[in-house]
Amino acid sequence: MTDKIEILLIGPPKPTIVNGLEPFTVHRLGETKDQNALLGTIAPKVRAIAASVTSEKIDGPLMGRLPHLEIVATFGVGYDHIDVQWAAAHGVTVTNTPQVLTEEVADTGLGLLLCAVREFPQAERYLRAGKWVERAYPLTKATLRNRTVGMVGMGAIGQAIARRLDAMRVPVVYHSRRQAAGVTYRYYPNLLDMARVKGSDQHELDERREDAAEREPEQRAQEPAPESGVDAVEDMHRRPPRPVAADGDERAVREVEDAHQPVDEREAGRDEEVHRAETEPRHGQQEEGAHSRSRRRPSWRLRSLMSSVEPTLIRAPPR
Repeated sequence: MTDKIEILLIGPPKPTIVNGLEPFTVHRLGETKDQNALLGTIAPKVRAIAASVTSEKIDGPLMGRLPHLEIVATFGVGYDHIDVQWAAAHGVTVTNTPQVLTEEVADTGLGLLLCAVREFPQAERYLRAGKWVERAYPLTKATLRNRTVGMVGMGAIGQAIARRLDAMRVPVVYHSRRQAAGVTYRYYPNLLDMARVKGSDQHELDERREDAAEREPEQRAQEPAPESGVDAVEDMHRRPPRPVAADGDERAVREVEDAHQPVDEREAGRDEEVHRAETEPRHGQQEEGAHSRSRRRPSWRLRSLMSSVEPTLIRAPPR
């Protein structure tokens, strides 16, 4: 039977990590009173270090005490707590867990921003104190409208927060040690220059709206065909209105307008006669005036259209 690989766990024994290390023999450094004594005993056998937090420092002297160390795995995005240069020089692999909590942290960041603007924590305390019986909580004065959000850093989490602000149509600018690749947000090499942006960066907002307007036709062209009734209706509303080019179409439009006008009883009495005159062939017909059009009964094509929309529009008034 092959012996289990021995691992040194640094930091609190989180269940997620401990359960994942079941196939190995785990030595918990944090639960040992005499850490030096433990390291002296297990050092020749340890082949890996697992760090459950990024607050525990893993420096060169510590890794140097483990002659057969092969890998240091940290449970977190950051690895500033690890002496990466020492590890690289001695052939030790260092791994982290990027992108695992990116979206969750971005959600939390946006939630904190909304709490600051809308005073949700203060309003919740106001409610629990029973003050709402006396009077309503005052409207908050702060708003995200006509404001610009300045961010320090534009990594994965920063970009995730910026995408959420894009949906809220709030302009974003940022400062970082270097300009981020593949983003369109305005970059400020100097943090103080970004901090001096006053109120709404209208120029930034206009640029982003223009950019979105330029991309819209291309995005629409790439949209798949509607697959449901709801999608079909939304697609219909996105289409531009069909221009009236033929005389028959223009006539149908006029008939729709006339159908909404009240019908006089004398005109209703002529309904049958007018209908018969429409169905019979006409010779030498001249262009009709507006008055004669208003008395005409809607054609079969228009009645079909109207019946599918509002049946009451084609009911004749009682005689």
